[in-house]
Amino acid sequence: IALGVGFNFKNYFADLTQLEHIITTGTTGSGKSVFGNDVVVFLSSLFPPSKVSFLLFDFKQVEYYEYSSSPHLKSPVITDASKAFDALEKLIDEKNERLTSGRSIDEYPYIVA
Repeated sequence: IALGVGFNFKNYFADLTQLEHIITTGTTGSGKSVFGNDVVVFLSSLFPPSKVSFLLFDFKQVEYYEYSSSPHLKSPVITDASKAFDALEKLIDEKNERLTSGRSIDEYPYIVA
């Protein structure tokens, strides 16, 4: 996936399967939401829900509402910050279950939060 352009005008790309985390920061209007939407559209258009699913957080309730009926969602878009912690705990529990199940990790869909 394209991550962006550096100060040296060099394009940066990465294999999401090799990254544990991406933190997107920037000022208002710098493209953070555009990047997030691009990732969702790109991955959901390339892979079926059996290969990739999303856990989306939208506390401002303006960015991800259009995905509310997507079959790629693990749960409805989380708009209440008080529910975010529980959703992340469930995600950690699922990760631990996958790692201890004895099944190949390739048998599970990727989850993008």
